[in-house]
Amino acid sequence: MGVSEDIPGSGRRTSAVSDVDHLLSVLTSAPDAQTRKDAAWMLGEIGDPRTVDTLIAALDDGSIAVRREASMALGKIGKPAIDALIATLKDRQGYRQRNAAESLGWISDSRAVQALIDVLTGEEWYVRREAACALGRIQDAAAIEPVKRAVSDPDPRVRREAIWALGKIGGDGCRDILAAATADLDESVRQTAARALKKFAGTQPAPVSISIPVAKPAARQEIPAAEVQQWIKQLGGGDVSARVNAAAKLGKIGDLQAVGPLVALTGDLDERIRQASVSALGRIRDMRATPAVIRMLKDESAQVRCRAAAALGEIGDVRAVEPLIQALGDPGSEVRAHAAASLGMLGDQRAVEVLRAGLRDSSQRVREEASWAIEFLITGKSSRPSVDSGRKAG
Repeated sequence: MGVSEDIPGSGRRTSAVSDVDHLLSVLTSAPDAQTRKDAAWMLGEIGDPRTVDTLIAALDDGSIAVRREASMALGKIGKPAIDALIATLKDRQGYRQRNAAESLGWISDSRAVQALIDVLTGEEWYVRREAACALGRIQDAAAIEPVKRAVSDPDPRVRREAIWALGKIGGDGCRDILAAATADLDESVRQTAARALKKFAGTQPAPVSISIPVAKPAARQEIPAAEVQQWIKQLGGGDVSARVNAAAKLGKIGDLQAVGPLVALTGDLDERIRQASVSALGRIRDMRATPAVIRMLKDESAQVRCRAAAALGEIGDVRAVEPLIQALGDPGSEVRAHAAASLGMLGDQRAVEVLRAGLRDSSQRVREEASWAIEFLITGKSSRPSVDSGRKAG
């Protein structure tokens, strides 16, 4: 029986293969990346400690999809893989370190804490980010001070994970650091800090669900109706800056009265107005806006298309699945990246196979978002907090 018959490229059933040696051979020699990926997945399901060394070697595979699957398989094997993964963290190749850190996060054993702390100041931002995330999962008090320092990392993606990790670990002084991070220049960092602060206030949001979402409105500010109407009136003013500011304010307020006027602005001649209106509609998260935002995926401006792709993930309407799948072919890499992330947020399994193509995208950002989206759609677990910003209200 050939390799392709032993390990189908689709279906990924756990029922069949007990021949570990054969799977190891497939993982190391099959010419097709999908076949190697499926072999890694099956080895993770079997969980035999004898496979650890070969799976570690697969972290060097030429396919990012195979490397990620090997990483997840090592996480499933658990404690028998810890020593080998810690040794891999000392490797100078960043992607090996990143995948090892991810696996150690899934295993969540305190023996890995010091090794993860050591790479928290490494050269590659994606290694630092994954180390912070893993430390948040392990929740060992020894990581508090190093993670606090990572909140000042120059890369916002690392700062975001460090903030998330602090929210998980807790400890003295965390509240002040989280409060300060709500003023960070990066919006995703600010949002993550705000959610982490809720934990200390005893109002931590419920866990993310993989079920098809019903969109919820963003948290509403208590603003007098007359003031809301004043902001709506400013949307039609002559000054572009004032109109952009009004749209942003209405998105922050989250009042449903603004949906219609903001939808009307999606056809404005000024690109800045279209960007501001679609971003505000994403924040309000009302499904009545879905058709208009979908149309914005065809806007002549890549920035507007990017905002529209992100907004559809926030709104959470499954009518956006097919348009977002089409947006994975957009010429703009940032549009493709936001489309991939939003497909993960929407929770529709139809997107999984299409997202696999994103693992071969020329843009690293697109590959990362597609990989995360596939992981979330298959497992229902998120290795980063950014998913919350699109799936939860306020």
